[in-house]
Amino acid sequence: MKRIVLLALVFMSMSAFTLHKYYVSVSEVNYVKEEQAVQIITRLYIDDFEAILKQRYDEKASLINTPEVSSLTMSYIKKYFKKKFVITINGEKKAFNFIGKEFEDDMILCYIEVPNIESIKTIKIENSLLFDLTEDQQNMVHFDVNGKKKSFILRQGNDKGMLNF
Repeated sequence: MKRIVLLALVFMSMSAFTLHKYYVSVSEVNYVKEEQAVQIITRLYIDDFEAILKQRYDEKASLINTPEVSSLTMSYIKKYFKKKFVITINGEKKAFNFIGKEFEDDMILCYIEVPNIESIKTIKIENSLLFDLTEDQQNMVHFDVNGKKKSFILRQGNDKGMLNF
């Protein structure tokens, strides 16, 4: 009986090390012709995003267990997005507005918008969010532009997705 208990304990301790955490973000890129804007929602795991903000900017940056994100942490979020999320439309790199964020379960949803886009012939997204946290990070990008839907999975070394019309 001792042998069975010992084997069970060994198996359980080994299986604890094989649990896999997924490192993924999802961005939805939509062109809203009536508003002449590209609207993007990016979903990231809160704990991963907080870890990279702490690592890059400030150990006190906090997204977890806070009713409201401080203005300093919000500035880190915006700064990180500007560096790691690049939008090029019709061959021209575009600045975007960080509209806001909200929390949903264990995710943070970040809303950004590129205004004043009359038409789109090409759109390219470079998304290297959280690549500096882990090499296992994957960033899914779903495009819905001019009625054309396309998805990409971006990884380190392949962080760009592009559509031509």
